[in-house]
Amino acid sequence: MKTSMKLLSTLTAASILVGCNSTIPTANPPVSSPFGKVINTGNFGKFTNKYRCSGNSPAIVDDGTIIFSPAKNKCGTNKQRSEINGPAMSQNDVKKVVLTANLSFKADTEMLDEKGRAISTAGRLFQVASNPDCPKGQTGTPAASFLIDDYGKTKTQSGYQHNPIPAWKGAHKTKSCSNNRVKRLTRTDGQTVIPKDGTPFDLKIEFDFKGKGNFDYLVYMDGKRIDAFSYVRPATARNTKEFKIKFGMYSREMFDYELVVKDFRVDKVDKLSDEFEAAFK
Repeated sequence: MKTSMKLLSTLTAASILVGCNSTIPTANPPVSSPFGKVINTGNFGKFTNKYRCSGNSPAIVDDGTIIFSPAKNKCGTNKQRSEINGPAMSQNDVKKVVLTANLSFKADTEMLDEKGRAISTAGRLFQVASNPDCPKGQTGTPAASFLIDDYGKTKTQSGYQHNPIPAWKGAHKTKSCSNNRVKRLTRTDGQTVIPKDGTPFDLKIEFDFKGKGNFDYLVYMDGKRIDAFSYVRPATARNTKEFKIKFGMYSREMFDYELVVKDFRVDKVDKLSDEFEAAFK
């Protein structure tokens, strides 16, 4: 039976190792961080872990490697947050972006709380964050969140209601802001399970930011498509200015885990894959 002491020791070690205000610079050309390591070798721009909501920064242990570990969330109701943040971009920007990395995710799936109940290991791996852009009295959550449930299955969740477009395309469109009293709708496009036992896998995400607050993305694991999502900015949206790509672990429960990210790279490209074009044609 696992105890809270294990989690406490993990948090303490991570805090001592990296401190609270370190940053992860981009590298195009390569730029060394204060730890002498290079992280993003792509041309998309600077990624940083200097974020007011994260309890501690991810550890940099080798060139091109980030280790995310348990960190208390300082904002909102979710208990855990350790992530890196990409550069802010206007929602009117037109950009094609490709993120690639090799990941291994090891989570303690047998942790119990003080009442002997199983602790959820569900979490958010990446999101397209947006400024609150709903009318007064409605909630504004990320435009898209890529989630891993307790069983490792993936799904995309939006802060807005969305309806599926033809199933063979495997994508979904949002249509309106979600009121606090309205249950958020979620869909999943694939049955692929992301392992939580530390097995490494390749991750690739293709983004197409189309301007006017609209974007599509396609997610691949070991070359196999596992999720697709299409976001259309609601007509009722207000005061929306920016999008940010965020990557790491963000979860409603505190649990022991280690997310190792190698060869993290984000690039602006002129053209996305033929599979992407077919999915959103």
